[in-house]
Amino acid sequence: MKGIKKGKRKGRPVPPVRPRRIRRIEEHVGRRPPRRLVSSGSKFEEIAAYSRAVIDGPWVFVSGTTGFDYEAGTIDDDVGTQAEQTIRNIEWALQRANAGLADIVRLRVYITEARHFAAVAQVLGRHFREIRPANTTVIAPLIDPRMKVEIEATARIRPSTEGHK
Repeated sequence: MKGIKKGKRKGRPVPPVRPRRIRRIEEHVGRRPPRRLVSSGSKFEEIAAYSRAVIDGPWVFVSGTTGFDYEAGTIDDDVGTQAEQTIRNIEWALQRANAGLADIVRLRVYITEARHFAAVAQVLGRHFREIRPANTTVIAPLIDPRMKVEIEATARIRPSTEGHK
């Protein structure tokens, strides 16, 4: 058989040896805690097969979140009000991971029109002025025409310490 080494196994192929680096990665992955999924119960999560948030080690990845008030089943027409509700929805997901807004390291903000930027930036400034996460803002259409802003967030859970809130 071409390309297969014959070794001391009486003419049978010798199984390939996995490089040490790959074995270490496999061993490390085997020790990692399993990913945890956070669901808001939205029908869209089931339809599109996604989670509101994924907790993987110290990282929390919050999916694109809009200004729907999920308890009332409504969305306000005002972009500033939508942005505030979006932040509340993100905070809800982060709390399920024992994290909060102060743990956010990255935001991606999608707005449907450039004229919405000032109102959304004002809301972001109120919530993130002290922590200043990395941020990218993009103008893009959203799935539902009532939506004017969508935000996704990445947070890093800090280790618990005495006195840390």
